Amino acid sequence: NPADRNNAPLGPQTWRDENTMKDIYFNVNGKPIDGLDIFAGIWYGSPADYFENDEGELIAHNATMMAINGGAGYIADFGLRAWAEIFYGDLAYDSAQAPDGSQDRDDDTYELNSMSYYIRLAYNIESVSGVPLEFLVQYDYLDPDTLNDEDKHGYKDEFTHVTGGINYYIKDWKYL
Repeated sequence: NPADRNNAPLGPQTWRDENTMKDIYFNVNGKPIDGLDIFAGIWYGSPADYFENDEGELIAHNATMMAINGGAGYIADFGLRAWAEIFYGDLAYDSAQAPDGSQDRDDDTYELNSMSYYIRLAYNIESVSGVPLEFLVQYDYLDPDTLNDEDKHGYKDEFTHVTGGINYYIKDWKYL
């Protein structure tokens, strides 16, 4: 039913690769000092979104998608580990109207911006105790719609989580 496609997932509904657009991904990775790894990337593409019109013919409707990510990881010789990573995504359909003309998309379904990040700290006590035990803590943040449209999600659609954990390494943690 074309009316049901207003909020359907992106992509060809027949699960064939019918997208003739080319995606571009560029990534850089550097290790400026021993133990530190820094990276950043950007992806840009135009995934196809298909709707079925009244005659059963598939009509292509394109979207543009851009994703930016970056982060860093550090592993010290004395047991400290630190990671941080951020992701930002921007999705926009080429118009607010469904290509079969049957309806308009909801206001906040033809443009979407999302952002997430995490920060993780860990310490392996093997160097001070001889036991390869690592304690971790992580903070996660997700805002699925940074535009925060009050009508759709409200101003408080962000999620945050703090988690902790313990790892016991059977193999030497320095080489993982």
